[in-house]
Amino acid sequence: MSFVYAAQTAAEALMSDHFDIYRTGARATQDEGTGLENNSLAWSSETHGKVQGPSTQASDTATRTVNVGGVERPVIVAGLHVPVCADVVIGDELVCTHTGPGSPEGLVNRRWLVVNVPMKSYMTALRLDVVEVANPVVVAVVIT
Repeated sequence: MSFVYAAQTAAEALMSDHFDIYRTGARATQDEGTGLENNSLAWSSETHGKVQGPSTQASDTATRTVNVGGVERPVIVAGLHVPVCADVVIGDELVCTHTGPGSPEGLVNRRWLVVNVPMKSYMTALRLDVVEVANPVVVAVVIT
């Protein structure tokens, strides 16, 4: 067993929370009240992971923000850790469906928008840069 594989296995052992991954669909709708365009999200896959939260090194002020629905939100660097094999891209939204041991129940139904998927050699986990999003997920169901 290689060192990297052993490290990935150890990292994944701590990923006891479960997430649904939603990806932007082809259709967009416009909110009649605000005029904002809402991209529809469709369920893409699921994964396990863990919520890391903001780094204590950057606890003074948020150094990066992203505009979500007209609100500047702080980027949580490496805020979610998921397995290296997880199918996650920038723009996906991850919703915590249930938590594992050691995680608070308050994480269930929280939602994060992926704003960056940093890559490097010898990764033990994908450490996603995310923004917590307050609005509920809107799922598009397409019946053909």
